Amino acid sequence: MSSQTGEMDLRVRRTRLALRNALLSLIEEKGFDSIIVQEIADRAMINRGTFYKHYRDKYDLLEQTMQELLSELSAPVATLLQVPEDQAVLDALVHWLEQVARYASFYRMMLGRSGNAAFAAHLLRYLETIVAEEYRRQRIKQRPGTLEESINLRFIAAGFLGVTAWWLEQKQPLPVRDVATQLHALLKTIMPDPKAS
Repeated sequence: MSSQTGEMDLRVRRTRLALRNALLSLIEEKGFDSIIVQEIADRAMINRGTFYKHYRDKYDLLEQTMQELLSELSAPVATLLQVPEDQAVLDALVHWLEQVARYASFYRMMLGRSGNAAFAAHLLRYLETIVAEEYRRQRIKQRPGTLEESINLRFIAAGFLGVTAWWLEQKQPLPVRDVATQLHALLKTIMPDPKAS
């Protein structure tokens, strides 16, 4: 790769990061619906034409931002599976809440009363996937994909999402590890004990 191509890639990444940060700060200030593209461009200190070189509209920028945040959430999942099972679940919950806390204003807005249903649905699917991996690992001797399993997965994922939304709405009244520990204890009451199978 030439140095000119490397510089161009770096500029693209910087521009996209500036646009993402501009979107996040504007969402915190005024909510997504009232934001216009010109405000995003102004906040990122680029011209409007540059915005349209990277994104179709503010919804495209929002979609890409959501995907990036979800990628940040799921990146360490493989490493979590290398630690003892019980610790992996707690670590996954801590990681989930730490990532949410990092962008608390964004998540608070997106999961709040006038939030974005598509984003909440993305998060719910993400949580179901994580819970399903752990649930199936715990139930190796039983047939996966049963109706009971589906109900449990949805219940657990929706509960995690609901607690997360409440925690954000209350401005994080408890530390991450305390919330994760409580969720972990609840999860253990719902998940079957593989030794009892």
